[in-house]
Amino acid sequence: MERCEHCGSIITDSSIVDLLKKISVLVEKDNLDSPSRKQNLKHKRCYLYRKMRDKGIPLQRIGEYFNRDHATIIHGLGMEECFRNDKQYLKDTKEYDNLFQIHQ
Repeated sequence: MERCEHCGSIITDSSIVDLLKKISVLVEKDNLDSPSRKQNLKHKRCYLYRKMRDKGIPLQRIGEYFNRDHATIIHGLGMEECFRNDKQYLKDTKEYDNLFQIHQ
């Protein structure tokens, strides 16, 4: 059993533990918890919101990783659906997509 580094709750699913560890590293590496609205960072955040939400992680918990509130996460998830066929989005998230493809 692991504890979430953001809220201290116990996580029993190892795939979620692994996902959260990877995301924590990426958030720190790419400064995704900053208030920046740069497009490449927005794309990366939305990509990670989707990864987390697809694993059933609550909106509030997702927001804690990025210093955002749940409403921002909801908006980002909607934007991610619109971005999926956007060439710049695909370019900005290619590194993340490769990372998550390799480790599935």
